[in-house]
Amino acid sequence: MNNLIKHPNFLSGIISAILLYLFSLWVPLIYDFYFEWVAGDFFQAFKPRTFLGSIFNLFHWRDGAFTITKVLALWGWLTLITNQFIRVFLGADNNVRLYKFGIVLALCFIFSFSTISQMTFGPVRILDSIPYFLILAGYLICAQNKQSLKALSYVGATILFFLATLIHEKSIFDLTILLIWVAWRDGIKKSVTSILPAFLLSIAFLLLNRASGTTGLGYAPNTYLDTLSNGLNYFLNSSYSPSAIIFGGGSLWVIYIICSVQFVRCAPTNMQLLTRLGLCIGMLIICILPLLVAFDTNRLVGLIWLPTFLLLCQVGPKLLPTSKKLSIFMLICLCALQLAVPPMLTMPPLGSVVFNSYAKWFAGPRSIVADFPIRPGQILEFKDQGNGSHFLDKGWHGTEAWGVWSNQADSTVTLQNLDPNIKQLFITMKSLVISDVPKQEVEIRINGRLAKSVEFKDLNSQTILIPLSEPIIPRQPLEIQFHASRVITPKKAGISADDTRPLGIGLITIQVQ
Repeated sequence: MNNLIKHPNFLSGIISAILLYLFSLWVPLIYDFYFEWVAGDFFQAFKPRTFLGSIFNLFHWRDGAFTITKVLALWGWLTLITNQFIRVFLGADNNVRLYKFGIVLALCFIFSFSTISQMTFGPVRILDSIPYFLILAGYLICAQNKQSLKALSYVGATILFFLATLIHEKSIFDLTILLIWVAWRDGIKKSVTSILPAFLLSIAFLLLNRASGTTGLGYAPNTYLDTLSNGLNYFLNSSYSPSAIIFGGGSLWVIYIICSVQFVRCAPTNMQLLTRLGLCIGMLIICILPLLVAFDTNRLVGLIWLPTFLLLCQVGPKLLPTSKKLSIFMLICLCALQLAVPPMLTMPPLGSVVFNSYAKWFAGPRSIVADFPIRPGQILEFKDQGNGSHFLDKGWHGTEAWGVWSNQADSTVTLQNLDPNIKQLFITMKSLVISDVPKQEVEIRINGRLAKSVEFKDLNSQTILIPLSEPIIPRQPLEIQFHASRVITPKKAGISADDTRPLGIGLITIQVQ
C-alpha cells in the first residue's frame, strides 16, 4: 500500500474506476439520447449549449461517443477528488495505515454514489459531469503555487471555466462559489486574477445571447430572468421538493454541516469566525439559488458537492472525532446513508425518474422507471411486469397477465424519453362490449388533439395505427388520452357474478415506429 501511495495519480484513477463500476451495478449505464445536443451549431449561431454538440458534429460522433465522453468526464472528476483526498488525509505519511486509507475510500464512495453519477449513468440526457470536471480541473490548476507557471495556469483555468459555461450555463453558479471561496482562502487579488475573468466572460456571453434559445429546450437566459421575476412563487409551486433536496445531496449535506462547524470553530478570531460562518452560509445559498429559475431539483441541489469538497480539503482530518472507533462508526453511517438514498432524479412539475423499485416507492405513482430510452421499433407491454406499465398515468386499474383495464371513461398514458425519429404508433387494445349496447366508441387523442376514433363490436382486440401529426419534441412527454363512450362492469355485462369494477378500455401494447 505504501508503494501505491507514492503514486497518488495512478491510485486515485484505479479507485475511481472501481467505485464507478460498483455504481453501475446500482444504476445501470444507459446510452443516452444525444439529439438535444446536436441541434445547435456554434459555427452558425454561437449560443448557449451549442459548443459540445458542435464538436461532436464536426467529428460525426453520436450517442455512443457522447455517453463515453460523459463517463470519462465523471471518472476524471472523481479521480481529481480522490487524488486531493489522498494528499489531504494521507499526506507525506510513509507508513499509511488501513484506517487512514479507509477514510479516503469512504469519502470517495460517498462522492461516487452521489446525484452526479446518477445524472451521468441514467437515461436523462444530462451532461453535467463534463462541466463539473472542467470546473474542478480549472480550480486545481489555478490553486497551484508554482510561481513560474502562475500566468499560464490562470489562462488555462479561465479557458476551462469558460468552456464549462459554454457547455452548460448553470456553471455560472459553480464559478460564483469559487469566486468567494478563493477570495477568502487566497485573497481578493488571486480571486480577481484567477476566477473573475472567466466569471465576467461567462456573464457577458449569457447577456449577449440572452434572447437565444438553449439547444433542444427553447430556454434562453431571458427565460430564466422571467422565471426569476416570479420569485418565491415559482420556487414553492414548481421547483421546491423537500424530499428531492434531501435526496439530491444525500450524505454530502451531513458532511457539509460537520465541515462547516469545524471550519468555523477553528477560526483564530471573532472576525474570522463571522467571516467563515458567512462563507459557509453563502455557499449553501448559492447551491439552492438555481431552484429559483429551474425545476430539476435533485440535479441542481447536486451543486453541494463543490463547497463540500472545498471544505473537506480545508478541514482535513479535523472532520472526524478524535476517537478512532467513533470515527469509523461515523463513516460507516455516512456510507450507509448514501447507499440508502433512493437513486432518482426529481423534477416536481414532471414527476421523477427513478432507477429501482424502492426509489419508485419514494417517488410515487407519477415516477418513471428509466430503464431505457424508447426507440423506433420498441414494443411497450402493459401487462404484469411489462415494460410499459411505468408509463400508465391516470385512470387505470392494476395490470393483469394480458394488459390493463381503464377504471373510468378517460385514461392517459404518458410516454417519456421518446426518440425524435418516431413517426407513428400502433396501439393494440380491446373493449368490453355487451349485448344490450353492441358497440363501444373510443376516441384517442395525442397531446390533446383528436387522432382517431375507433369502434369496438366484440371483445376481440384491435391494432390501431396513429400517425403523429407533429414531430416529437426533445424532453417533452407524449400524452395519449383515451375516452370511452361508456364504462360498464363485468357483472353488468354478464361475464362475472361478482366483478363490479368499472371498465372502459383494455390496453395491451403500444409499438412505436
